[in-house]
Amino acid sequence: AKGVDRLDREGKRDGQCKKYGGCARAEQCGIEIEGEATVSRGNRGSGLDAAVQAYVLAKADEAEAKARKDGAAEDIKKELTARNASQLIVGNHKVELTPVAGRRSYDWKQMEKAGIDLSPFMTTGKPSERLTVK
Repeated sequence: AKGVDRLDREGKRDGQCKKYGGCARAEQCGIEIEGEATVSRGNRGSGLDAAVQAYVLAKADEAEAKARKDGAAEDIKKELTARNASQLIVGNHKVELTPVAGRRSYDWKQMEKAGIDLSPFMTTGKPSERLTVK
């Protein structure tokens, strides 16, 4: 094997994991015990495991960065409002706070209730993929 993640786990080949109802490390090994989850598991240390771990860490970093950015944005808005200014030069940055009109939308359910047939105007977007990592 090129790495330990490719080796058989203890008890996997001879069925000992299933025979004795599993061991404390069955989840880490990726051994499926009858009656338990049917989702197969990637081996720890594999390329897939590394990619998932990197994704989860990046997602946590992204959430933390978004929280910091949102907090800083609120602080900036408060300062601009307190100074009664809509734009300022701060260091090498131009900071501007402008009002934005609300987005217009239609109440599709009410239009359908009123008997308006919307099907000739419906379009379907291009299919895509959704990755969920929990």
